[in-house]
Amino acid sequence: MASTTFEPQPLAAPLDDRSLALLEDLVSRDRPLGVREKKLHDFLVTAVDQLTEVTGKLNDRAYERRVRHERERARRRQQQQQQQQQEDGGDVDTSTNDDEAEVAHEQFQQKVETLTAKMDLSIRAIIDDQVWLEGLPAALRHVVTAARNAASETQQMQTQPTPSPTPVQSTGRSPDDGHNDDASGRERKPATQRQPTAVQPSETPHELLAAALQEQSREWASKTLTERYAHNNDYKGFYRVLYDAKHPGEAAPPMPNERLWFAAEEGRELISTQQRSRHDSGRDEEGDEENDNDDDDDDDDDEIEIASERVRIKCPITLLPYVDPVTSLRCNHSYEKSAIQSMLETAQDHAPFTPEQLAELDRLDRRDRPRRERQMRVPQVKCPECNLPLTAADLKPNPALRRRVQRLLESARRNQERDIATSDVDQDDEEDDAEDMVRGTQRRPVGLGSSPVPPSSAATRRSVREAKRERPSSVIPQTQLSRPGTAPSGTPSRLRHAASARPRSAILDVEEDDLA
Repeated sequence: MASTTFEPQPLAAPLDDRSLALLEDLVSRDRPLGVREKKLHDFLVTAVDQLTEVTGKLNDRAYERRVRHERERARRRQQQQQQQQQEDGGDVDTSTNDDEAEVAHEQFQQKVETLTAKMDLSIRAIIDDQVWLEGLPAALRHVVTAARNAASETQQMQTQPTPSPTPVQSTGRSPDDGHNDDASGRERKPATQRQPTAVQPSETPHELLAAALQEQSREWASKTLTERYAHNNDYKGFYRVLYDAKHPGEAAPPMPNERLWFAAEEGRELISTQQRSRHDSGRDEEGDEENDNDDDDDDDDDEIEIASERVRIKCPITLLPYVDPVTSLRCNHSYEKSAIQSMLETAQDHAPFTPEQLAELDRLDRRDRPRRERQMRVPQVKCPECNLPLTAADLKPNPALRRRVQRLLESARRNQERDIATSDVDQDDEEDDAEDMVRGTQRRPVGLGSSPVPPSSAATRRSVREAKRERPSSVIPQTQLSRPGTAPSGTPSRLRHAASARPRSAILDVEEDDLA
């Protein structure tokens, strides 16, 4: 079905009370427009989360690819050096393979940068839509107010009395004539009704709404990129995830200040913190050198403190590592989402009403006011860290913190597995050493003219382990080796090599006879 173009028509008369009531219902949050607005807001939030997650994974892959490329390049250089040494200093032509690998790597990194830039623009567009959606109720209220004012003015003009023209008395009749008095009285009767005047096209509701939205868009576009996005919570989360993906690890440099995020796009000069510090110190040298040295020491301490910043991976409520952390916009403390939501659900305290809510409650009667108050109440709890009051609206997801916690936990898990594997090897070595000590007590004592028993080495321990693995196949029950008439001792006998220095025992003689 083809879409039809909306063609606005001028209003022949101002809106009546019923039309004004329908417009006011559009502004109410409980009406269908409020429900659709909430759904659209949820869709935009989901889009921000998906783009942020995909951007983080994409740049994670780019970082892993870059590390692997550096490792492979170092390995190729080492192989080239080895080949050159083997060929007595001859040149080995491997530049073709290196060039192909470099080109493939650069193409992949360039593709990642292009996709990241597109996602950055998409995040900005979503933030623009969120701002437009947040300003829509105010624009609708402006339209309703203007329409109601126009209707009130028109109603006043219609009911206002208008003076009648001055009657002209006839000279042929007597002024005492009652008939003439009645006629003149009818002529002097004021007119109380007027025909409704048409509304100006610029004052129709749809024109007022379009003008309000255009003014809102012009005001938003007049701001700089820093004013529009650097202080937005969704863009902050996106930028943190992107920076964390590009600079993983605890030794990563600190994230730049928000004022520097769009400096290149805005044409502003980038001044690093070190350059600004040197500039300030050089300017202060003319005054007091001693105070300047103290300031430099303070700056150095601040830089060291930022570089050694540690991430808290445990929730202050559950004392467990974060799984889905949220951060308070008021105090910047983080909590586990399920834990803080449970506290809000059981909270007895509520946030105070806003002036708009109080004005709405004042317009209600005594019967409807308590019910509306219960609907407006917002649970409130105090921050477990700083006791600052906060509500559910103050909590925002922190995907950057979730990524860092997952990376730290994964690193700790790998280290633990490596430690367990190392401890198992050490335990086997200790068991072998203990067995060697037990066997040493069964050997012949070392006399004065004998040589000392050499200590067991790692190779000896490995041979002992191999002998232990072959032990079941070389053990023969004593019951099969005992002579008739002798009681079995139950002690297993091991095969001895024929060239052994010890004399051959009777058990071994019987064993050879049985095997033959």
